[in-house]
Amino acid sequence: MPSSPTPRSPRKAGSRSPWCTNGDPDSDEDLRLIGEALPARAERAGPPVYRQGGGDFITYVFAQPAAAAAAAAFEAEVRAIAPPWWRIVPSL
Repeated sequence: MPSSPTPRSPRKAGSRSPWCTNGDPDSDEDLRLIGEALPARAERAGPPVYRQGGGDFITYVFAQPAAAAAAAAFEAEVRAIAPPWWRIVPSL
């Protein structure tokens, strides 16, 4: 079976892309947060148009017209559930 091309980020003017450095998942709770909680919160906030990450980080891209509000809502929700060692970097 041929492999799929790697998706390209739709990063455009006005988009926002907060990211989270979460470290390698070491427990079932880490896996739940990374694999279920973060995507659910991104969908509620955005939804995101693109997601990239692996292992120890993840980035969500939110597009206009409500990119800034979606990114801010996502950041706030992640901060509320993040373990103390996670680093959440706000979108610029």
